[in-house]
Amino acid sequence: MGGRGGVALLGAFLYAELAERLPEAGGQYAYLREAWHPLLGFLYGWTLLLVTGSGGQAAVAMTFARYLRVLTGFAVPEGAVAVATLATVAAVNLLGVRAGGTLQSALMVTKASAIALLVFAGLFLAPASVAATAAFAPAAGNLAAAFGAALGPGLLRLRRLPELRLRGRGAPEPAAGPSRGLLWGVTGVIVLYVSVGWVSVRVLGPAALATTGTPASDVMTRALGPTGAASSRSA
Repeated sequence: MGGRGGVALLGAFLYAELAERLPEAGGQYAYLREAWHPLLGFLYGWTLLLVTGSGGQAAVAMTFARYLRVLTGFAVPEGAVAVATLATVAAVNLLGVRAGGTLQSALMVTKASAIALLVFAGLFLAPASVAATAAFAPAAGNLAAAFGAALGPGLLRLRRLPELRLRGRGAPEPAAGPSRGLLWGVTGVIVLYVSVGWVSVRVLGPAALATTGTPASDVMTRALGPTGAASSRSA
């Protein structure tokens, strides 16, 4: 988890510098267009639309669907829940920038609150797993694969950094500047998710954590019982 955070922080420094040097609308499209060739920017835009952007959204929607089934017990296909979720978010954004921004702000506050509750419960309400203190490491032959798998989600989050600089030169800037806000935001996310990773290992242990698809729900279940898992939906 710390390695993912380090990669994300390096990416934040990189895009903060790019944003200062090229304060134009378009984010990474503008950077590729100006640094290399307009064709690369064009290809990046279509790749973002058809592969990387849509794939990341699908992964997040499937995770939400998995947690929803665990928390509610409804026998609804995860794919159908994911499609309905994406369609609902898209419909809200089609209503306008204000509606989309309000939804995003509300979801951000909800998620941060749920993560804070998860960390508190894991630290003070759930017993520590005995397995968490035992030595645990993948077999030597699988070390590279395990490292890549652990780093993958961090790289998935890193792809969102260019999207933070999609606005143009004419948009109002905060007093502290967009670059400082980007760095502080990424640092805050690192603190939250490192805390979640540490709490999950402490409560579940490495072996149980490796086999579960809903770690936040499992942590809250051990902390507060079956009804406590409902509070982990947004985490």
